[in-house]
Amino acid sequence: MKWAAFILLIALALSASAATQPKEVGSSQVFIELNWTLGFGDNLPPKFTFTAFGFPDNAWQKSRFESGAGHEFTEKKDEFGNPVVEYVFAPQKSIEELSLRAFVDVNYLAPPQAGEPGNYAEFTSLTQASPAIRAQALRIMTQTNDTLERASLVGEWVNNRVNYDGLGYGLTVENASWVYENRLGTCDEYAHLMASMLRVADIPVKFVAGFVCSTNCSQSENWGPHAWAEVYADGYWYPFDPTFNEGIVLDATHVKFAEGRDQNDIKERLSATAYNYPLEDVTFDRSTQISLDSQKPFPRLASMAINATNQPVGEGAVEKVSVTVKNLLNRTIAVPVSLTAPREISILTQQNALLYLPPHETRVYSWTLLFPQTFEEGYIYKFPIRIDSIGQNSSTIITGKKGGLTETIANLTVTDSYTYLEGEVLYLKLTLKNLGNQPLKDVPISFDTDYGTTRTSLSLDPAQSTETTLRIPLNATSGQEINGLLTIGAYPKITQKYVITLPEQPPASVPTDLETLSFSLEQALAIAIVIILILALYLYRKA
Repeated sequence: MKWAAFILLIALALSASAATQPKEVGSSQVFIELNWTLGFGDNLPPKFTFTAFGFPDNAWQKSRFESGAGHEFTEKKDEFGNPVVEYVFAPQKSIEELSLRAFVDVNYLAPPQAGEPGNYAEFTSLTQASPAIRAQALRIMTQTNDTLERASLVGEWVNNRVNYDGLGYGLTVENASWVYENRLGTCDEYAHLMASMLRVADIPVKFVAGFVCSTNCSQSENWGPHAWAEVYADGYWYPFDPTFNEGIVLDATHVKFAEGRDQNDIKERLSATAYNYPLEDVTFDRSTQISLDSQKPFPRLASMAINATNQPVGEGAVEKVSVTVKNLLNRTIAVPVSLTAPREISILTQQNALLYLPPHETRVYSWTLLFPQTFEEGYIYKFPIRIDSIGQNSSTIITGKKGGLTETIANLTVTDSYTYLEGEVLYLKLTLKNLGNQPLKDVPISFDTDYGTTRTSLSLDPAQSTETTLRIPLNATSGQEINGLLTIGAYPKITQKYVITLPEQPPASVPTDLETLSFSLEQALAIAIVIILILALYLYRKA
């Protein structure tokens, strides 16, 4: 019997690394140095003010900070209670440097932060919910009335549906509706969309800014600015990070420096005391140095057991891998689980889940995997499968061979759908995926509404995902509800109901009686002035 060195590089990549990874860090001591360089050129203002954020003390972190090189600061609080450092100085040279050094202890296993809901349930320009966001949020949150479970479901949905793509925190900021429609963004956008969806249910959500480690936390370049959320439930605030699919308990590389309703509330500010001073001419550069001075691993929060077939799978096999997770604590937690497999295997279902677990409860979560379509005769293939969580991971190996177990499966699913309006046309955008090992040919799709029916068909290869958009012209009034029924042919047959409420349209601008009267009075006054001048001239000449 020959043994293949199949997917050797993948197996090596899956092996444990000596580097400290973020999800291993249960508590930490982090040193952060922020440096700002301001360039004034030859035009020095008599007094200049620069305002930035310090690092707060809360339930999860204790911090102290001090001035580094350059000028001293005065500590204040902003309207959200954030510590603010204000540097006020008279520039003496064209380049001035400022510095802040922070020493922060972090531990998200501490009890949650007590507080008040404030106005954090209100929508903002960056979190305003479109009708499509409202519909999707309600579809998710009608599964439960528990606020923290709702937050876990929404965080998981955002993590799996939005693709991480962009310049990074704070460099571009898109509103929630744009993110929902384009399914792109960085941590800012993830947090804005999560806040928008939860605020649909009047759940208060804070936008949080800080720093985080992405990988190998011993290297300073792997730390950077980050954004996440805090969710209010029953008198306490709980952290959720939809970018990294964490909730209630975060890894201790999350270092917070400010909070607000959205990204617009968290900005560094420049001002000068000089008449008409051109602030736009001041150059500004920021650099950051972060080190993980010490850390302790997570204690065991939950038990994890992988369940997978112990029989060799055959060509094109579709198999389920599941994990049984039990909360070992006397408090509610949300346990992230993520499956990693060699690139030759297609993960047909969503890769990441955030399992909401009250004390000592157990949940089972499963993934569907599609194995390669071709195996060579006489080889045994070993496929390493790993499931990562916060503070731990678990792994197994599934073997494959030509002639192994293969069941013929035809299975089509809708992985995502949403409606939107453009002018007087209603669109239903669908993402469908073939979860089986058989090609699906000419699958019929129809969308029936009160205003007509549209039909199409599509074909998908095994593991293929595709998008299609159905279009319905409307002749409806604003505020009206439209009923829709989506029907997708076999494999198995899928039906899904939609209720779409058309948004209210703002009234057209029509001059009011007051505006008309005002215009008439102006005309009358002008005429009266002309008459008086003519009369005065007549009397003058007569005299």
